[in-house]
Amino acid sequence: MQDNYKPKPFFTMNTIAEAFEAIDNHREGIPFEAIAFLYNHPQDEEIERKIIFALTHAYDEETYYDEEQDEQLSTPLWYAIVAENHLSKSLIDPVIRLFTTTEEDWDYLNEQGGYLVGALGEKFPDLMPEKVLQAIEEQVAKESNDPYLYLYEAFYFMDAEKYKDRLLRLLADERVYWLSGLLYIFVDNQIKEAIPIMKQIQQRDDLDFITKNELNVLLEELETGKTEHPEPYLPYVKQRDFWKEHYQPIDKYFYSDYVPEETPLQKAARERREKMRLDGTPWIDETDSYQNELRKIGRNEKVSVRYSDGKVVNDIKFKKVEDDLSEGKCELL
Repeated sequence: MQDNYKPKPFFTMNTIAEAFEAIDNHREGIPFEAIAFLYNHPQDEEIERKIIFALTHAYDEETYYDEEQDEQLSTPLWYAIVAENHLSKSLIDPVIRLFTTTEEDWDYLNEQGGYLVGALGEKFPDLMPEKVLQAIEEQVAKESNDPYLYLYEAFYFMDAEKYKDRLLRLLADERVYWLSGLLYIFVDNQIKEAIPIMKQIQQRDDLDFITKNELNVLLEELETGKTEHPEPYLPYVKQRDFWKEHYQPIDKYFYSDYVPEETPLQKAARERREKMRLDGTPWIDETDSYQNELRKIGRNEKVSVRYSDGKVVNDIKFKKVEDDLSEGKCELL
């Protein structure tokens, strides 16, 4: 397979209305020029309203759905990028809503939404952690597995002493679905009171292999105060490049005619399927050690995987990536 990526030419925007139209009607690639125009535009109520609408309705099929292509549009992602430079208190609730209303999330919007969580946490260090913690407590109370782990990004900018007791109660609650990411908060803030709770968690029999390993390592770091990494863990908002540099390399993935090059992992999976088809054997080969490894994983067990484009997805239910793993689109970490 060949990488047939062909970027479309840029067009100059002159007005907010033109930029809105360009983004709302965009279907191929990333609308860099329209995003840049709105991103660099002075604070404007019209832009803010548009961002809020896009974030609020991001997962509404009737709002952002392309019937012809039978797929969700990426429009909310484009406005979420614009939002980076238009941060306001009015964006807090819509951003939180991205991670507390649906399991049918999509990776790039999650990533961008996580960036906004951190950016809002840094800009509003009193209000954002309070709103986020309340939202997470509500998610845990109803035993939700919505992707609220992205909201943890706000905690890197909080007053740890102010929220310590609530965070400790959260850590002790066995209903927390996204445990791994929460553990880092206590290590990063050196909240030693978490040590006995983490030791109790070690005794639980419902933890997957990856979470157990992370727990053991982080507990040791918290107990000793020593870490393999001299620099503290940085929130995503401090790790990522400027939006243009970050999104330029992945522009090709947003073209409908893009055909990625076959990775070694995908090639091995394809050759395995072809051999099994020629041999007349079933897809699940009892002698295939890799398939046997996958079969041992519970469908609701949480795993971490790396996709062929380098994207890593942590703490996701196995059943959500089972097909991708079998088809060689990603690999277990």
